[in-house]
Amino acid sequence: AGGTKPATLETGAVVNVPSFVDVGDDVLIDSRTGQYMSRA
Repeated sequence: AGGTKPATLETGAVVNVPSFVDVGDDVLIDSRTGQYMSRA
């Protein structure tokens, strides 16, 4: 727990998200850096 994993967004971009994020979750990504911010 506490790690990250790669996730593919609907746009096709791949970002690292916390391991607690599941497929189908909506997440907020910083569009400038491409980094995960929070679950939506």
